[in-house]
Amino acid sequence: SKLVISNSSLSLGSIDNYSNDVVTIPSLQIEGSLLNLVENIESHVNYSSIKISNTTISQAGDHAIRTNGAFSNIYLENDTIENAPGNGVYAWAHDSKVAMKNSTIRNCTGIGIYTNSYNSPVTVSNSVIENNGSNGIRTYDSNSDIFLTNTIVRSNLGSGIAFQGAYSKLIMDNSQSISNGGYGIYSSSYGSTSEIQRSTISENANSGIYFIQYQTTTLLAMSSIICNNSGVGIQASTIDIANSVVSSNQSYGLRANYIYGNYLTSIFNGDKGVIEEGSETSYLFNSIVCLNAQYGAQYSGTFDFTNCKVSGNPKVAKSLGHLLPDSLSIDAADP
Repeated sequence: SKLVISNSSLSLGSIDNYSNDVVTIPSLQIEGSLLNLVENIESHVNYSSIKISNTTISQAGDHAIRTNGAFSNIYLENDTIENAPGNGVYAWAHDSKVAMKNSTIRNCTGIGIYTNSYNSPVTVSNSVIENNGSNGIRTYDSNSDIFLTNTIVRSNLGSGIAFQGAYSKLIMDNSQSISNGGYGIYSSSYGSTSEIQRSTISENANSGIYFIQYQTTTLLAMSSIICNNSGVGIQASTIDIANSVVSSNQSYGLRANYIYGNYLTSIFNGDKGVIEEGSETSYLFNSIVCLNAQYGAQYSGTFDFTNCKVSGNPKVAKSLGHLLPDSLSIDAADP
């Protein structure tokens, strides 16, 4: 059985769902409505999913949307969720995913989107998550990936994006994590490879991208800007970075056990431009590491620099031809 609410303007205590999904059809569906809730929208049993579209939840008394049972998913499309005193969206049990597109979550006291258990990924596209009182997005347990496309995560009181647990990863494309009160991206996961491309991580109150360094994590960063963060630009066990700018962060530009970089610009950072702390050979090609507060690079193993400018003034910036159009190095180069 299923409950369907459509084209309604309702002030309710709560919407509680005890029905099971019919194969892949969510047991609770809300369409084209305006809801003011004393409590929340909540599913209580296993296999009890929620689908909401073209709806505004402008008030709630708890987590605005919550599933308690396993295998209970949350689907959001063209929605606005705001002003909840808890999390905007909360999936509590294992194997419970959240998928959101063309939607906004804002001004909630807790986390914007939170999955609490294993095998509970979050997928967000063409959306905004902003001004929440904790993290913008967080997954807590193992195998709980985050997929972001064309999405802005900004001005949340905690970190913009956070994930932990074994084998969890972030795949981020053409998105932003900016002006958050913690890290732009934080991870204590291990055994995983995260990918960030065509994205901006900037003006966060702690590090831009911070993966616990002793964990076996790899970050692939392509065509991205990591700048003006209050800690490290990027930290991970392994960093593979290309066609990117890491600039004006208050600590190191990049810090890792192993670094492979091509067409990297690491400039104006508050400590060293690049620091490598492993025993393997790291590689940097066609790159500029200049005008950092400390010297350009520090490494404990072997570092192979090919066609690079490390320390000093980046006079060869234009001749290398790899910097992004708004790179500060172009302005800093001698005429």
